[in-house]
Amino acid sequence: MKKNSKEALQWIIKILRTQRIPFRITGGLAANSYSSKRKLFDIDIDIPDKALISLVPLFKNDKIIGPKHYHDPEWDVNYISVDYYGLPIDLIGSDSQKIFNKNTKQWEDFKINFSNVKKKKMFGCFVPVISKMELIDYKAKIKRKVDLLDLQFLSRT
Repeated sequence: MKKNSKEALQWIIKILRTQRIPFRITGGLAANSYSSKRKLFDIDIDIPDKALISLVPLFKNDKIIGPKHYHDPEWDVNYISVDYYGLPIDLIGSDSQKIFNKNTKQWEDFKINFSNVKKKKMFGCFVPVISKMELIDYKAKIKRKVDLLDLQFLSRT
């Protein structure tokens, strides 16, 4: 994990909780919380799409990208990326996410259920994390190298 992961997570969680924005940790940090040991490149957090715009003024002194639409071979999302001392924090709109399922070769809506989370202790605070089964499910569909590595760890526990 990057050296400033703890501070970055605590910083963004405080903002989200102060603004009463529902969220859940996903991506590599979620995989690490379940047992993956791979290097963390960023922090991914799902939030409602409407919250993306409301957060922009709070980041006026930070380097941000967005809110904007992002599309690549695996993801089709709305997001904001905030740079926290070199560690990107990606806030991803939960209402409009799509993933490309490499098994079916089709785009799928990636529905987010903020009540289907696991409370996990990370860096001294309890946070909602994507459920292990949902994490395994989407990583098995998008199949990037990092996802396949996470799946090796996740399937052992």
